[in-house]
Amino acid sequence: MSPRPSGEPVARLVHETLQEQAYQELRKAIREGRFVSGQALTVRGLAAMLGVSPMPVREAVRRLAQEKTLELAPNRTMRVPQLSPRRFDELAEIRAEIEGYAAGRAAEQMTAETFAEITLANEAMSRAVDKGDVAEINLMNERFHFSIYRAAGSETMLSVIEGLWQQSGPYLASLIKRLVGGSDMPTSFALAHHYELLAALAKRDAAAARETMKADIVESARWYRSSLASARPMAVENRTAR
Repeated sequence: MSPRPSGEPVARLVHETLQEQAYQELRKAIREGRFVSGQALTVRGLAAMLGVSPMPVREAVRRLAQEKTLELAPNRTMRVPQLSPRRFDELAEIRAEIEGYAAGRAAEQMTAETFAEITLANEAMSRAVDKGDVAEINLMNERFHFSIYRAAGSETMLSVIEGLWQQSGPYLASLIKRLVGGSDMPTSFALAHHYELLAALAKRDAAAARETMKADIVESARWYRSSLASARPMAVENRTAR
């Protein structure tokens, strides 16, 4: 039996790497709110955006659809799931309960090293708020939260929270943009609960950490919901990445 050509495994590895890269990049783009809720997308358009052929994008889209991060349509298009009022409220409620619980567990297990990491993320977010740097606020807000969630010491719970953030991506990014973009909510609101969380974590006060995290999520969602309702109903923006 003749051996396989030496280049074949390498070619397969490169192809699989492209699929994974496409998946991770699209997942990140959705999570960062680069596509709006309800926006229609095409494989060809996404492939052009990523600079790859359609093949790895198709596999990435299939995985994202399985995770409910994208919705597939019969006409070979897909869209970012529409964030209806009911779904919005449901996500906020579930996030508050699970992430509040994670914050409480993290407080009980808090170390000086982890607390320093969380504090640095919040300080960086504060500087980004002062500069109005939306991308940096988004990044540091996520780092702040997930440093806490990782400290809870549960990979299962962390995976669930990541999935919830993935589904909430367009909302979270839009919330930050509205905070920075001259909304009627002071930007200090974005940090107020963070400082309260830091105080609770420093004291290893699980109950206070849990309730403050829940308040952070619920009150932000309530403000965002009311601000949208006063401007216009939650609606799909009819944009397509072609």
